[in-house]
Amino acid sequence: MERIVSSLGRATRWTSRPPRTGRAASSRACSITSAADIAVGGPGGPPVAGYDDLSIPQLRGRLRGLSAEQIEALLAYERATRARPPYLTMLENRLTTLRSR
Repeated sequence: MERIVSSLGRATRWTSRPPRTGRAASSRACSITSAADIAVGGPGGPPVAGYDDLSIPQLRGRLRGLSAEQIEALLAYERATRARPPYLTMLENRLTTLRSR
């Protein structure tokens, strides 16, 4: 789906869904709060709701609330899809910390 929207006299174009704006929108769309969130992705999707939209600071802020199993699922998903080095490093470091306790 493609839309063109006028914003302050300029046309803005995006595909699929409009970008989120504001802090409330991003926190609402990217909340990781419980083990129930892990199951939302289903086969082929992200193991945590909103994971693909999380920035590094947003992910860092949410990692402490996840179990080792949840981190493992995120790590496997990240490796299989985008394999972004900063995300992999952060997930691996958190998993190491959890396992050392």
